[in-house]
Amino acid sequence: MHMSSSASKPVRFLSGSGASNAPNPDRVEALPRAERAAALRHAIPLAAPGEVPGFILTLLEAASAPGTANPRGGNVVDRLRAFVSAPAWRAADDALVALACVWKRVPSDLKGAALAAGRGRWTETIACAAASDDAFERESAAILIRDSSNAANAPEARRLLADADRDVARAADRALLSLAVRVAGFDATRLGPDLAFVSVPSYVDPAPAEVVIAEVAEAAWTFGDEHRGRDTLAAALLLADLVSPPARLSQPQRRLDALLTTPDHPAVGALRTIVRTSRSPELRARCLRWAAAGPLADGALERLSKADSDEDHAAVLELAHLVRRPARETALSAVPVRLARDGVRLAKGGLVPDASAWARLSPEARRGYALLGAELRLAPAVRRAVFATCLGDPDVIARHRAVRACELQDAADFMFDPDPRIARTAALRWSGAGLAQTVRVPKHSGDERRARMLGKLARSPHRAVRAIASADDQRLMPWSHEDASSRVAARRWLTEDAPAFQDAARRRLAASDDRVVVQTVQVLIALNTATVFERELTALLAQTDRPRVAATAARALGSIRTTSARTALTNALRARDARLRANTVESLARTSKEAVGVLVEFKNDPHHRVRGAAVRAEIGLRGDACLADVRAMLDDARWEHRLAGVWVAERALTGRRGVQAPPTVAGILDRLSEIARDDVSGAVRARAVRCVRRVLLECDSPPGLRAASQIEPAPPASLEVSA
Repeated sequence: MHMSSSASKPVRFLSGSGASNAPNPDRVEALPRAERAAALRHAIPLAAPGEVPGFILTLLEAASAPGTANPRGGNVVDRLRAFVSAPAWRAADDALVALACVWKRVPSDLKGAALAAGRGRWTETIACAAASDDAFERESAAILIRDSSNAANAPEARRLLADADRDVARAADRALLSLAVRVAGFDATRLGPDLAFVSVPSYVDPAPAEVVIAEVAEAAWTFGDEHRGRDTLAAALLLADLVSPPARLSQPQRRLDALLTTPDHPAVGALRTIVRTSRSPELRARCLRWAAAGPLADGALERLSKADSDEDHAAVLELAHLVRRPARETALSAVPVRLARDGVRLAKGGLVPDASAWARLSPEARRGYALLGAELRLAPAVRRAVFATCLGDPDVIARHRAVRACELQDAADFMFDPDPRIARTAALRWSGAGLAQTVRVPKHSGDERRARMLGKLARSPHRAVRAIASADDQRLMPWSHEDASSRVAARRWLTEDAPAFQDAARRRLAASDDRVVVQTVQVLIALNTATVFERELTALLAQTDRPRVAATAARALGSIRTTSARTALTNALRARDARLRANTVESLARTSKEAVGVLVEFKNDPHHRVRGAAVRAEIGLRGDACLADVRAMLDDARWEHRLAGVWVAERALTGRRGVQAPPTVAGILDRLSEIARDDVSGAVRARAVRCVRRVLLECDSPPGLRAASQIEPAPPASLEVSA
């Protein structure tokens, strides 16, 4: 690039004849255009602050002059035009070099225009200024590298790092850090006070980031030998990538990562100090990556234990997923998370933000807050303080993460969440249903509180929560025959305090709620203790206006072999309710073998359930001699009776392993095969297929039955019409 060789005469002319060497702005226009740049280059460093903007504008005007034609190319007209414009573009280059050499004094409000004026020409200009013998001009070149944000100038910045002048080396150090921040695209709000000098220019020259990474890596490896630049090491920390696999990293990136894992390098001690003392949120977030292992781990953990601002917390929490790595989880668990003096709230400025800082976090950071609290190994009191704020988080994902990791006793608060997923997760964590735990009667205070909570959950708007509450309620009360833990609790109560159990059962049998009475009778049947309550059960059997209660009582009286019980059952055979008559028939068959004569008239009952109960009971008393009645039900024109016939056949044909079946069985099996294939009722076909499959599991059957078992049962019809 062209540069004026002699500037002494223009400088003396511009300085005037006064006692001071300060330049005289009135004489600038009097100089020839070819000599102005050199004169201003030497005069601006000596000018008063108020005169500098005028001189800079003069240089800008000259640097912006057109003239980029190639004097060797084109036709005769182009070469002539280039010859005529050569002085103009030569003067523009000189002005641009002069501008680079005095960049340190360019006002901030003029830097944007100056950068635009030299667009596309700064690389050679900076190299020319950086080669100057004047330390002021070399420092200006380093500052221009920082402001121009052109990655192509990174080699010059690295060369100036070893400059003998401390101001030049310091400016070059900041220039490399500035380039690293720009090419990596960091958020300016995450740089912190340490990197506040990195400002976004109005014009940025595009260039590949690999150039900056390579120069920063080279400069970091030469730390201690050629320079002591702290900002260059900060740039190395910002550009390092410790997450991607080594095979996916470029060669400069691998050099940076190798430096951070080399404990005996002179730069590692300075890197550890930067990590520990930096106030940059971006560097604090990167400490999550270095906390697992390596020479920077101690400094990274110390930095993570302190937070100076909301940005410090947000930067770390948005990367909280990195804590899921077991090595990082173990390392971070050593960082103390302390409570405030009241012992309830979190202390300020720690690894986990307190409630006031949490309220200012973004939704992404609050999600990371819940994730971080879930992964850390915290004391119960600290964990309660961590998740206390998450209960009112407006973000559903954050609340869901919190309910999965909070203390078990705190999960109860989330069961009333308006979101069904959160309420269901909380209910599953809080509930004891399905666990090998049984309640003792009388209940202790904890079970009493849980029972009261279940009463509230039974009114939950979420169906899943109501179902979980119902299952847990069955475990907590000894009156649910369907739940194993409930039956165990009832049996333990009966064994340990039979009078108390019997008194409680009698009070429940006298209740007006049919559901309570039915539950109690079913428990008495399961415990085989109905004999003690014969008088109460006989009274319930007589309450034909409560058909469900009477039918359940009839089933319970089937285990009592007394004359009074048989008499009560015989009187109930004339009841109008079909379910009561069916249960009475089955109970009579269990109490006495002389009941066969009573059952005969019910084998032709118009209701299919009573008829099926009578046929099944007679088979139990007389054996296979009654299988013809089963075949008659299977051939009935009414679909309900065929359905009941399949039910009776399934119970009559199963359980015969090792027993010779009569010839009648083959006919029933053939009929079942026909029903499974061709019956007009979908409900009958489906039950027949299930019956065939169950029979096949227990005995050898003809090929036709095996073919019928391959039929997919059709779903039962919602409405069936009798044939």
